[in-house]
Amino acid sequence: LIRARGFSMDEVCSQLRYIIATLAIKGIHHRDITEHNVLLHNGFVVLIDFGGSRWNWEPDAPVPLPEVMHGMYRSDQQQATDLLKQIEEAWK
Repeated sequence: LIRARGFSMDEVCSQLRYIIATLAIKGIHHRDITEHNVLLHNGFVVLIDFGGSRWNWEPDAPVPLPEVMHGMYRSDQQQATDLLKQIEEAWK
């Protein structure tokens, strides 16, 4: 993801912000927004791995966090902010 050929930092960050905003509007919490779950394909940023996601309209749905994430959970917004900082640092 970082410094991918054919993509500018602005394109990647803009598309990622759009994806995060759309998820928030739709009430979807991805819960694992990292560079490992973001792909670049045919000019688009693609967020993958919705296996641990939650939806606002299913507040009691039993979707546990993976054991390794207990005590480390951060909001999608926090995760996205960290990822955007990583991308911007890599492009410097």
